[in-house]
Amino acid sequence: MAADNNHDSKTGLISILLLIMLATGTLINPLTSSRPHDPQYTNKLLSSDVRKVDARLWQDPIAAVERHLNQDKESEKKLLPKSIDEFRKEIGSEIQNDTDLRIIAISVFGSSYPELTEFRQRYRYAVVSALGARGYFAQDTEHINFYRLQSSCVSDVDAHCPPIDMPYEWFKDSHEKQVLILWLNEDKIPATRYGNFIKVLFNGSKKIQSGQFDFSLIGPTNTSLLEVVSCNCPT
Repeated sequence: MAADNNHDSKTGLISILLLIMLATGTLINPLTSSRPHDPQYTNKLLSSDVRKVDARLWQDPIAAVERHLNQDKESEKKLLPKSIDEFRKEIGSEIQNDTDLRIIAISVFGSSYPELTEFRQRYRYAVVSALGARGYFAQDTEHINFYRLQSSCVSDVDAHCPPIDMPYEWFKDSHEKQVLILWLNEDKIPATRYGNFIKVLFNGSKKIQSGQFDFSLIGPTNTSLLEVVSCNCPT
């Protein structure tokens, strides 16, 4: 799925910039900067919202959420999975009805292997840099939110399948136009229903009351999933 019927040139440029930055190492410096080596040793920013995770813009969004949940087991037990309609309503409450909304879903490997963690860090760096080049900046530079979706939001999935934790973050430009970045963990989405999950996510998102709406999917990184999405094969 590429986008809704309304093709927005700015969103297309964002996607192109992302691909260029990922393909050319010259735009992405090695991840050996002056930032803290281990995020567990950085100062904690306290938040009363269990779904608001400490994560600077250079950190891996998938690992940040998993680490947060592992460190706070009591809060995780109270975190109930929600439906796609509840997600739509929550996102809708964060924008005004006439505000343009662009959603970019980024599908990545979810493994904790060091090389894949590095890959996601580079990917997020590319996203932040590309959006910044278009005048969009993160609304919260020190946290990332996540939403726990019911696995049953994907039809034909066993009710006992674990919920899907989906990190997301908002970017805004000087004209109050907003971009919502969704980070999709391919390891948590049932492989046989991946295409259906994307359709459910798209159909739910386009019901959000907004001005101009656009939805783009970048990925997936898994070749077999990419083939399914590209040819619109049944899943």
